[in-house]
Amino acid sequence: MRGKALPNHVAFENAIEDAAANYQENNLAYHNIQHIQGMLTLLQEWSVQDLDLIRRAVLELAIVYHDIVYVPGRKDNESASAKLAREALSKLDGACDLIPLVESTIMSTANHINSDGSIQTSLIIDLDLHGLGTDSYWENGARIRSEFIQFSDEEYAEGRKRFLALYGTRDPLFLTEFGRRYEIKAKENMGEELRLLQTTS
Repeated sequence: MRGKALPNHVAFENAIEDAAANYQENNLAYHNIQHIQGMLTLLQEWSVQDLDLIRRAVLELAIVYHDIVYVPGRKDNESASAKLAREALSKLDGACDLIPLVESTIMSTANHINSDGSIQTSLIIDLDLHGLGTDSYWENGARIRSEFIQFSDEEYAEGRKRFLALYGTRDPLFLTEFGRRYEIKAKENMGEELRLLQTTS
């Protein structure tokens, strides 16, 4: 990706650290700093070759900021997170060119659809969803449920069934070669949970 500048290394690391500090204050069981660290660690493990320095910077910043505003039940978490990212990055030397890309990458996590076709968008979607295809699925589900404590079991079950019906029928659910290794397990996990909810509610 040519024609765009990178923030200097120290400023970039400071931006990451400042954003991460916000997660320490949210007291959420799932959408917290561990979720962000897990995505960044997995990105390193995947060793993606198609990311140049600009795309990697955009992706890492989008990962760190994508849940920085998370109020369970609200529909504008991603737009609020993108706005906060813009405000923070506008103060960072060399980051102005990256801001629109960071914002659009964050916004893709609202519905997990890659509308711009970029590799960084496909990757953040797969990184954000990869827990659906792991053995931590049920533990993650319990943590997410605890974040929606203001909703009754019936209300939460209805919302959860809509999510599972939508994501469980996407083909493919994951968009990269790295994410697709989770596809079968994710569909099995979601299918099982949906069946349980349909028989108990």
